[in-house]
Amino acid sequence: MVTFSPLLIAMLMIPALGIPALIVMTRRLLRRFSANGPQSEKNREKTDEARFVTNAFQELVIKLRANEKELERLQKLAEARANRIEDLSRNILESIPSGVVSFDPGLTITMANSSAQRILELPPGLDGKKAGEVFGKELTGIIEAGAPVERCEIAYTSASGKKLWLGFSLTSLIGDSGEPGGRILVFTDLTGLKILERQAELRKRLASLGEIAAGVAHELRNPMAVIAGYVKMLEKQHLHHADAKILKTISKEVAAMDAIINGFLAFARPKPPETAPMTNEDLKLLLETCIAQSFQENPDIRTVLEMDGQGFTIEADDVQLKQVFVNIARNSAQAMGGAGTFTVRAERSGGEAIISLSDTGHGIPEEMKEKIFLPFYTTKEEGTGLGLAIAHGIIESHGGNIEAESAPGKTTFRIRLPLSSRRIAS
Repeated sequence: MVTFSPLLIAMLMIPALGIPALIVMTRRLLRRFSANGPQSEKNREKTDEARFVTNAFQELVIKLRANEKELERLQKLAEARANRIEDLSRNILESIPSGVVSFDPGLTITMANSSAQRILELPPGLDGKKAGEVFGKELTGIIEAGAPVERCEIAYTSASGKKLWLGFSLTSLIGDSGEPGGRILVFTDLTGLKILERQAELRKRLASLGEIAAGVAHELRNPMAVIAGYVKMLEKQHLHHADAKILKTISKEVAAMDAIINGFLAFARPKPPETAPMTNEDLKLLLETCIAQSFQENPDIRTVLEMDGQGFTIEADDVQLKQVFVNIARNSAQAMGGAGTFTVRAERSGGEAIISLSDTGHGIPEEMKEKIFLPFYTTKEEGTGLGLAIAHGIIESHGGNIEAESAPGKTTFRIRLPLSSRRIAS
């Protein structure tokens, strides 16, 4: 019959008992062997064997416990590193100016960074919502189509009705298994860039038209001067009443043509502004004067002037700025048909002074927005269409820019002028 020593049995039971239990068992064996009185040679061997195993296991336990602590330390380091990487990834997504939105395979939003919410004017708490519940039809159709898109541009209307121009890409979101697990949308607001591109294109077109206008004005001025001279000579003659009336009509039309020619020249060869420091209080007085002059014949138009509490100073030619404000205000009066609200707000924003002039008129049709600053373009029965073109040139010569925003029932002309770097003595 095969017999097994207690130590061998204990070693076979390591998986079930565990190392601490084995040590206890071994110590009990040693006590039992010691309690049997004088030990035979065979018992001494067993006792030595048990003591050796016990010591070996004690050393093993010490090492295992040390390794266990090291593993715990490494696990904590790994968890801390994973948390740092997760926080860094989240901070990167929240810090970039581009919008980032991820979707699961069912087109449910799983993540949207703050830039996405800011650009598209979306409320917080988008996780769990479907793409069609959040985005306009312009983007929803592209997202639902699912085809990868790289560097595409579209016109988009935000939640508040603001017109945006977005550059975006749509790619598959790869899961842990390497298979597509959803989609990710990355987009950037290109509206400001598009405005700058349009302004640059407008400046080029205005420069070309200015050269043409200067040539036309020069060619017209000489013959008109001859006509005006002959009319004055004939007016000195004792003419029949009917003839005198004809001369008066000719003289009136010559004066009208002369005004048009002067407008051509003002647009083609604008006078450089004679700038001087203008504080926000000076600007307020100028705006009050322009409003009073522009609407004195329109008592049913309510006027509102709002000035930002922050003080600022610009470098401006008050005569030329008055021409700009009056021109816009009179256009607004005509657009409102003599009744409505005209609002002017001047404020400081960064390194600029922003002057917004808004009316509650019929608005500017979409197809006309790109043309309103072009010379000779007008929808009025009377007028040369030079007013806004000249206003654009004046603001440009001041180092600023002017743009128009319009929707049915509201039009806003927004003028941006750089702040002065000079200090005004108090």
